[in-house]
Amino acid sequence: MKLPTYPPTPAPTVEATSRSTACNSRPWHPTTDFQSCSNSPDYPESWNTNGNYLFDTQKHCCETYFFVEGNDCVVENSCSDEVTTIVHETLIEVPSNGDSLDDDEPPNEETTSTTSTTTDDGCELNLWHP
Repeated sequence: MKLPTYPPTPAPTVEATSRSTACNSRPWHPTTDFQSCSNSPDYPESWNTNGNYLFDTQKHCCETYFFVEGNDCVVENSCSDEVTTIVHETLIEVPSNGDSLDDDEPPNEETTSTTSTTTDDGCELNLWHP
């Protein structure tokens, strides 16, 4: 039986686990073109001191920048090179009398919660951003 020249290390190397941990601990933020949320290290340095751009989770980024407008959210995970879409869910309002909605009954205007704002200056046509 031939013995190895060097014995194996007693534990995984720090380098391999540090890179993975460092990548997964990056903050989530909108991309600079505000088309998706990402955890890439590429974002303006000023966002580090402004509490409106960096988030602990992709969901919080999506809620802040896309769901608020009723849009789905494209998520770019730079650690795994995966691009996915989180679908915005329509909020259903429970009737004020405490009754539950019938599962066979589709939501109607009274049970679907929607909000719209219209201004006289055409502002509603502009894209929203912080």
